[in-house]
Order: sequence, then structure tokens, then C-alpha cells
Amino acid sequence: MGTHQWQLVEKIMKWVFRFAASATLIILVCLAGTWLASPLLIEKIAASLAGSSGLAIKLKQPGRPLLNSIAFGSLKVKPLSSPSYTVTLQKGRFHWSPRSGSFTSSLRNLLQGRLPLVVELQADDAVITLADPAVTVKDSSIHISADMDIYRNEQGPWDITLKQYEYRVEQAVLIYQSTRLEQISYYLHSDRENSWQQPPERLTIGSISTPDIQLPMKNFSATISLGPELVKKDTIRAEQCSLDIMGWKASAPRIDYIRSSGRSDLTLELENIDLDSLFTPVLHEGQRITGSAGGTVPIIFTPDSLSIRDAFVKCSPGSMLTFTSSDGNRLSLDLTGEGNPVIERLDATIGFQGPLAETEEIRLKRLSAEIFDGAIEITDGRYDIQRHEATMTLRLNDIKPDKVMDLSGNISGSYKGRITGKMPFTWNNGGLTITGATFSSTGKADITHTPPASATQDTMEISMDTVPVSYELRQPDIVFDRKQNGLIRIRAKLAEIERIKGLDHKKLLKPRATLTFAGPDMAEGHITLENFSAGFLEGSIGIDHALYNYRENKAGFQLSVTSVPLQNLVTLQGVNKLSTSGTISGKLPVTIDGPLFEVRGGTLEANRTGSIIYNASAEELLAAHEGLKTTYAALSDFRYRELKANIDIRPDGESILKLQLKGHNPSFQNGREVHLNLNVEQNLLDLLRSLTISTEVEQKISEKARKQR
Repeated sequence: MGTHQWQLVEKIMKWVFRFAASATLIILVCLAGTWLASPLLIEKIAASLAGSSGLAIKLKQPGRPLLNSIAFGSLKVKPLSSPSYTVTLQKGRFHWSPRSGSFTSSLRNLLQGRLPLVVELQADDAVITLADPAVTVKDSSIHISADMDIYRNEQGPWDITLKQYEYRVEQAVLIYQSTRLEQISYYLHSDRENSWQQPPERLTIGSISTPDIQLPMKNFSATISLGPELVKKDTIRAEQCSLDIMGWKASAPRIDYIRSSGRSDLTLELENIDLDSLFTPVLHEGQRITGSAGGTVPIIFTPDSLSIRDAFVKCSPGSMLTFTSSDGNRLSLDLTGEGNPVIERLDATIGFQGPLAETEEIRLKRLSAEIFDGAIEITDGRYDIQRHEATMTLRLNDIKPDKVMDLSGNISGSYKGRITGKMPFTWNNGGLTITGATFSSTGKADITHTPPASATQDTMEISMDTVPVSYELRQPDIVFDRKQNGLIRIRAKLAEIERIKGLDHKKLLKPRATLTFAGPDMAEGHITLENFSAGFLEGSIGIDHALYNYRENKAGFQLSVTSVPLQNLVTLQGVNKLSTSGTISGKLPVTIDGPLFEVRGGTLEANRTGSIIYNASAEELLAAHEGLKTTYAALSDFRYRELKANIDIRPDGESILKLQLKGHNPSFQNGREVHLNLNVEQNLLDLLRSLTISTEVEQKISEKARKQR
């Protein structure tokens, strides 16, 4: 090869060096000195070329260049004009190679005035900051690649044309004011053939949080175009969106965001939400929820509010909330709604005090929905973000639970009627507080307790212990309070409670009482009953205070009896030959121990004068001794002015009644004053058995007849 040829090759190689240096510096920001040996010179050339391209570039700690790469310690790029942003890269490297991969073909392309290159940028960390709005984006393990052509233009200098680029964002973080979006992934890529339009790709965001709140929204995913043209659009649309909200899988076909107003419109589609996994963390022992739920929630989001319009939630068949007691009795709430949505026409408006990321209080201005054939409403609800405290009032309007509530086991029942009320409550880190909640109804509850039959009991054996006991509670009116320390107080009154056992019917009229559960000074398993009163047997009864251990079924209290007609007590005892007038009052100390009860030292006395008429039969008179005949004669028309009774009832049912009577009989001994002391002994359990015997026999015969069919 001659001198002329070597000079030609030398010139070509110089062109290649200059060509590659210019391309990398102009397109990928400060690669202009890669073929120069001095790192200091590289910094100066980068700053010079950046200024001519409208950028301020600071390249620090450039490494000594290799044939196809150069490393650097940090690189900061900032435009000299608006919009103001800064890009900072740490511990990076630029790498370039011919697109053809062959030295021969690359040399041929170069001789023809064109060199296709693949340029890659790798860096440990990248930070992009915007001044207005205050946005910071952080990413790590950066890898950006670009295809470009270096070519000679008609005027002689070399130019660079970018063909396409791609950048896979993985695990990035975006910080907007005090809101933090983490685990961001997105595939950025575009090319010249498509006018640099970013194609729609899947955007994923792992979590959203603020310094004080980990928002219950995770794993957001949507298809969206995040190209440079996005900043020019007023309406931004994301499609095929999905999101986890408090463990719920939600999706939206589309989300529209209007930049000028800050408004977003979307419709969440909720499907197959597992109720067990959603609510189990807040349920207690004996409580269980099964099934799944779904629904549609249209949402309008603005900078200062969130609105829900005409949403509904529907549960799958078999969805059930159950409360099971230790003895196996179960209260169930059927959430399927007979195939209809369990919650429908849900409307809500939530207001923010300032931007969401900076707001200190969230206000639930209004919430309304139809549920259980009635409606609920919340007005003026508040959530204090700093104190983590929610305060609101829930109102119930004509809720009808009879179609969804079932009580089964040894205790069964139903409720017919509608419930109306309100429940003001506060919920914070200290727990739930309910103050002055009120519930009322014009309906009635039917509750039946059926004791289990003994396995050894004959099908025709009569036992009062297996007779079902039914209670009818009419028109309840309840005031409910709950303290943060767990104390629950219920002030209840009803129009009537009727107890039915066989042929025995007893009513309490207008009963009212205060019940206290789980107070801080109370032992576990205890209930306090206070200020109980009720109409009974045309008089009234009352209990000032009673402590009931419901785990052991033990209690002790004093029962007050006021103005009960004496005749009603006589009828209660099943005595047919005795007719009385007048009323009595007194105190009966009662002790309950399991299925047994005891009365010791009970006293009753007449409120005023009255009469006792006992019609002795001929057989009784014939068999009576003289003293008893005298008593029968005195009681044939006895007008008492004083009546006192001492009562004791043993746990086995044996009762002792010591009766003191003072008065006269106009037809006995010229109406002189008579003092009678009578002792009456009777087994009350036997009496109760006799009162229920006919119903028990009828029940046994009916059961046997059904089995023989």
C-alpha cells in the first residue's frame, strides 16, 4: 500500500472518530469527548456542546474512554429554558456499537456517509425532579437503549438522526408533594416512523401512601400512553384498569382525567370479593362470614371531593354472617338479598380540606343507601387524619330484618317489623365509642327455647324440662352506649313481653331496664341489671340491681312486688275454691344457680283491706277436725284488715307460706276479731308440671303419630 492510500485510510479513521464523538454528545447528552484521552477535557467538551443544545450539563468523574464505552461518576442535565426539570444519573456508563455488528459492513456504511449505531446508557440510580409541580421520580438499575444514524449532510458536517428508543421502568418511585407512589413499572418506547407517539402500555403502581396514611389502595394497573404528548392533553384516558382496595379486587373499563378541572371519572367493577378473608381480621370468636360479593361503584373524583352515585353491592348465593354461641345456638344473617343487591342506590359525597396529600380532615358530607328493604344514611361524618379518628352518625330508616335474619339451635326465633334509629359513634386508635344510639320498632320478636330431650327418655314420657318456652317481645325501644374501655350499656323498654310454656302464659307489661356488659370493673361473663320494672299480674314488679353471671347462670337480687291483686296470685297457684280481693306488695330475695332458684325470707303484705272467701267442699268438712272446721267457717267470708306472708322456696321446688291474717267474718261468731296463722306447703315444680301436662301430652302424641305415618 502506497503513501497516498495510507493517508486516505488515516483521514477516514479521523472522520470516524470525530463522527462517533459528535453523535454521542449531541443525542445522549455529553458523549462528545469519548475518543479524547483526558477526562478533564471530556468535562469541558460536554459543557460546551450542552450549551449549544440548550442544556446545562455537569459531568463529574468521567472515566478514561474505551473503544466503545465511557463511564462517569455523575451526570446532571438541566434545560436552560422552561419547563424546568433536572435529570441526575449516578455511577453510569455509555456504550455504543454498530447496529450491523460487523466491522466490514460498518466501514462500508461509513464510507457511504452513514453509520447506524446502537447506544446504551446504564446507571445505578436516576433522579428526575420538576420544580412546578413539585414532582420527583427515582429509579435504579437504569438501562436505556437507542438506535440512531450518523450521516453526512449535503453541507459537509455530520448529523445524527434518532430512529427509536426504549426504557423499561421497573420499581421506580414518584413523589408528588407528600404523596408517594412506589413500585412503578412502565415500558417507554417510541420511534420516528410513528411520529414518536408512545404506544399504550401497562402502567403498574404497587402502593400509594402519605407520611401519615398508608392508603388502602395497592397494585394499580392500567393501559395508558405516557409519552411526551401527554403533557399537552387536557383529557387523559387509562383503560383496562385494576386495583386492590382494602383487599378487594376492583377493576374499571376506563378512567378519564380532565387536567383543567382535576376531575376523574371511573366506574369500579367489584367481582368475587372473598368476604371471609376481608372481614375475618375484625371478627371475634363465634363469628363467621362466608361467601363472596361484587358490585358496581361509579366514582367522580375532584381535587376537593369524591362522589359515588348509584352504586350497588351484591352477594353470591350462600353468603352468610353467623354468630354462634358456646352452646351451639346460631344467629344468621342472609346476605344474598333473595337474589337482589344487598346494598343498592348507594350515594356518597366525601370532601377534602385542601389537596388530598395535604388535607388534615376528610368529611363524609352525606351517604345514603337502600339495605334490607329499608335505608341507611350518614350525614356530617368526619375523619381526622392526624388523630386517626372518625366521627359520624348512622341512621336506620325502616330496616326490615325478617327476610335475612334466622335464629336456630335450641334457641330459635324470628323478627317481624321494621327498625328505625340512629347511632352516633367515634372510632379511633383507642377503640369504638357509641353515645346515645337509639333503635325502635313497632314489630315483635319471637324467641323459642327448646331444651334437648334426654337420649334415654321414652317418647311418651312426660317431662316439663323438655317443654319449649316461647317469648314474644313487642315494640322494643332501645338506647345504646359503648365506651372505649369496652363497657356497653343498654337502656331498653318494650310494650310487652309474653312468656309461653305449655298452657302457662305470663306477660310483663311495659318492661324497662338498664343492662351493662363488659364494664372495666366487672368480672368476665357478668351482666348488671338495674332499674328493672314491669307490669305483672295487674300490679308491678321491679329489681333495683342484679349481677348475673351468664357463663355459670348465677344471679342474686331482690324482687319487689307492688300492688299485685291477691286473686291473681291465687289463680297462679291453681287454686279454684278460693276467691279474694285486695292487693299485696313486698320483697322476695331471689338466688339463681343454674336451672334452680331459691327464695329466702320473702315477705308480702296487703296494701289495704280485702276479703278471702274459701268454699270448702262437703268432703273437706267431713274429714276436717274441729279446729280446721272453725278455720273453714271463718274463711267462708273473711274480711281482713291485715295480711302478712313469709315465703321460702327451696331449690327443689318445695315452698313454705306462713300466712298471718287479722280481720272478721260477719257471719262467724257475731263478727268478732279473728287472728289466723296458716302454714301452706307446696311443691311449685309439681304445680308447674301440672299446668303444662296437657300440652306436653298433646305434643308427645303428635310426635308419635308423625313417626308412625
